[in-house]
Amino acid sequence: MIVPIVDGETRKVYVLSVATRGNIFVLGNDYLLQFNPANELVSKTEFHTNNLMLPMGRKSSGHIHGKTNSPYISATDICALMLYPKAFDQPSLRVVSPTHISEWDMASNTLYIEPRM
Repeated sequence: MIVPIVDGETRKVYVLSVATRGNIFVLGNDYLLQFNPANELVSKTEFHTNNLMLPMGRKSSGHIHGKTNSPYISATDICALMLYPKAFDQPSLRVVSPTHISEWDMASNTLYIEPRM
């Protein structure tokens, strides 16, 4: 799935993986592409180095971002959860990193981030 965002001189494209089979939810293998005003690619950011293919409607304790990932839940994780709010049979999903815990509340579309103690 491609999510373009054009705001003045800023041109971004988020690229998300999606399942081609029913009842599968995919997180990961996602990118942010940034373009200049001439629409030339100037940077490519990889959010996750792999993907998780999970059955829809299951319970999940969340997932882990290692040292090479962002310490926070990614924009693409949030986008996927907003597009598929019934992906998990629970009201929120946590992402744990070495320094922070992020929790996306799918019912209220609210993000909570707190440092790990």
